[in-house]
Amino acid sequence: MKDLFAISVAKAAGIANESGLDNPDANIAAGAFLNRVVDLLLILAVPLAILSVAYAAFTLIRSQGKPDGYANAKKYLIYVVTGIFLIVFAGIIVRTIYNLFGEFKP
Repeated sequence: MKDLFAISVAKAAGIANESGLDNPDANIAAGAFLNRVVDLLLILAVPLAILSVAYAAFTLIRSQGKPDGYANAKKYLIYVVTGIFLIVFAGIIVRTIYNLFGEFKP
């Protein structure tokens, strides 16, 4: 049953044909699948990043000028901004690699 599920997912991703995983265009289809996954993750990351920045702002306001609360909010905001940059640059790196090697046919 597990193999049937894996082959169904591979067919949906375009990296398998009816006879199994012997698709000659598997590298191209796998790259397109990876590109779609990255698009989905970026779409999910944007609202999460917005909510995280809002939470950091709320934490900053809630600290009421207390040094420890301010330091925690600032640290959280730095983590959020760092995470946003990492997500954006990861997407850029995946797209660059896909554009460089996406047309490769063995």
